[in-house]
Amino acid sequence: MKIVKNPILRNLLKVAGFVCIGLGIAGIPLPGLPTTPFFILAAFCFSKSCETRYNKILNHPKFGPPIKDYLEGRGIPRKIKIIAIVCMWTFLTFSFAKLPQIYLRIILIASGAYGSWFILKEPDAPSKK
Repeated sequence: MKIVKNPILRNLLKVAGFVCIGLGIAGIPLPGLPTTPFFILAAFCFSKSCETRYNKILNHPKFGPPIKDYLEGRGIPRKIKIIAIVCMWTFLTFSFAKLPQIYLRIILIASGAYGSWFILKEPDAPSKK
């Protein structure tokens, strides 16, 4: 882990990390808003700005193991991939129905397609029973 030397950039990364944690926490009760990807992004930000916060995320009892698996290249469990894609497309379908502008619908579908591709391209992590 290499902490950024520039204090301004380091502080911006800390702020970004805390914003990502806030969005991840908000994603716990809100359907359609992911949780773990925001924690992964927060881990990245803290890996460059604050070793203490980085270690706290990786050692969290609930979110630490999937973040470690992803960061160490072990991928995402198939069950989680299915849940993520189903939730994402359910949310996108409701949003699509509410958008009157065609260009926003195109952006929405493209974003969903990219998100699905990103999830599916990751290797299947071994399931933990």
